[in-house]
Amino acid sequence: MRATGTSSLRRSIGRVPALAALAALALGWHLQAAAAEGPLGKFPVPSVAVVDEGAVMNASIAVKSIKTQIDKIRTTYQKELAAQDADLRKMELALQSQGGALAPDVLAQRQKAIGDKAQAEREALQDRQRRLTAAFERAMLQVQGVAKQVVDEIAVEEHINLVLPTATVIDSLPAMNITDQVIKRLNARLTSVAVRIPN
Repeated sequence: MRATGTSSLRRSIGRVPALAALAALALGWHLQAAAAEGPLGKFPVPSVAVVDEGAVMNASIAVKSIKTQIDKIRTTYQKELAAQDADLRKMELALQSQGGALAPDVLAQRQKAIGDKAQAEREALQDRQRRLTAAFERAMLQVQGVAKQVVDEIAVEEHINLVLPTATVIDSLPAMNITDQVIKRLNARLTSVAVRIPN
């Protein structure tokens, strides 16, 4: 059984893609393993474990697969954006070379067309970025869900009734840390998550 007792203090969560959601998930790891009742007969004697959710996500094979997919999609977007920028530049240069020979109203129309095209491309880029972020967050939530299941299982097996994120704990005994167990089981259970861009 894990060592009992707990001492916690909230501090800033370490970096992992994405994700402030990890802190909320970790704080929600209130687990229901069996435990002896305390002196008042109302609360179980604390049986505490800690887990480094940042280390879990960083070591996750599935998270690495998500990042690889996101990087590929982002690279494709960047190439398309570069091609669009080059087209706009060509249009601007062509208009500049023809400017003196065009009637003012025709020049104004063509300038407006270029401006409208540039604005449409900026809006399309912003929309792509939003959808890519949404796809990343959904994929990460799948990994976090499986990680929570793993933590729940370990808690039941080892009669733990409280799991705290290491980011909120000042100090703990090494025996209380279940991070390595969580990583091992998570990677055995989930090796990849498909990143799907919403329409």
